[in-house]
Amino acid sequence: KDGGCMYVVEDNGKVVGNIRYGESRNKDFSDCGEIYALYVAEDYQGMGLGKKLFLAAFKELSKQYKSNVKII
Repeated sequence: KDGGCMYVVEDNGKVVGNIRYGESRNKDFSDCGEIYALYVAEDYQGMGLGKKLFLAAFKELSKQYKSNVKII
């Protein structure tokens, strides 16, 4: 298992949001993907950045784990 993948949102070179995702770290869900972390800076919350990051990661996880997408 590696460190997974990451998307980053920047504003003028400043990181204001990110999401890390990859293979599940839980052995009971080894055939699934996992979102490890989702962060949006306080000043940028309420703009839909978290939703966009989540949907982008979910899309990538869905490609890898077609039959095993679980939200728990």
